[in-house]
Amino acid sequence: MTTNWFALKGEKIQWLVHGLLANDSHSAIVGKPKSGKSTFIRTLAAAVIKGRDIIGRKVNVPYGGGKVLYVHLDRKDPLSDVAAELRQLGVTKEESQRLHLRSAEDMPEGKQERLAWLQGEAAGLNPHLIIIDLLFHFVSLQESNAYTQVLASINEMQDALREIKFKGHTATAHHQRKASNAIEPFDDILGSTGIRGSFATNLLLLHDRKHKRYTIQSDQTQRDKALGELQETVIERDPDTGLLYLGSTVCDLDMEVKREEANKDIERVDAYITKHPGCTQSDISTGLPMRRNTLTRALKELHCVLAIEGKGVANDFFRYRVELPTEKVQ
Repeated sequence: MTTNWFALKGEKIQWLVHGLLANDSHSAIVGKPKSGKSTFIRTLAAAVIKGRDIIGRKVNVPYGGGKVLYVHLDRKDPLSDVAAELRQLGVTKEESQRLHLRSAEDMPEGKQERLAWLQGEAAGLNPHLIIIDLLFHFVSLQESNAYTQVLASINEMQDALREIKFKGHTATAHHQRKASNAIEPFDDILGSTGIRGSFATNLLLLHDRKHKRYTIQSDQTQRDKALGELQETVIERDPDTGLLYLGSTVCDLDMEVKREEANKDIERVDAYITKHPGCTQSDISTGLPMRRNTLTRALKELHCVLAIEGKGVANDFFRYRVELPTEKVQ
């Protein structure tokens, strides 16, 4: 029977993590080594198991917690380290029965055999969340930059889960390129650009060593109207519990730095005029030194405390001095 496409209506999004990760969808969690990618993944797993918030977002699982299939393939992290971090995050022995932790040793080698294995694991547990860390260690690829190869491999995995009617969320981990694109940071995913377009949500984690901070941001086709996408935001970790929470946005932090720099400029101009009463803009610009636009903004901010003499024309430039409180009274 042919579907009447005109009658099709969008369904309300069912969120696993509100406004961030939807059920019946897939996400890519991206970051360079030591960017916090694995920490986020394990915190997500623990949040689903325990039914608690992550980065201030509600996790929607049944009362008592959800179930997770965690396929750990990142060989630089021993399985024992993963287990230790999950215990630190509060996963108890009883709760661990709902978190199936698998490694490369548990999987068959062939592509079709792996997909069938994934189907069997997912059907047996019926998890709310599947984690594959790293995706390129699970799918079979000859060239990670080959668009058609990447797309075909990701589609095969997603179709295999759709075939068994898996309705939870699948989160896959990916590495980031060495280079960084400040304008389109989500184009920095290592491999083909087909990766970005294959997932409903892309999460990018960065370690900004210059400013000594970790950040997270999202690129989403599924989003909550009120929350929108997650702009680049500092992500903090409680040293005792290991839990993650959001700090200020990078935009707000940059604005604060600009405000502090502007205040310093104002203080410098004020100090110069106090020391050199009757000085002109040229005197101040040369004496500090300072760009003319920066000086103009500073003088504008100081106008209420300055006495200005002169007509501002050739041979009679504006001359500035700090107006004393007694002068204002008079």
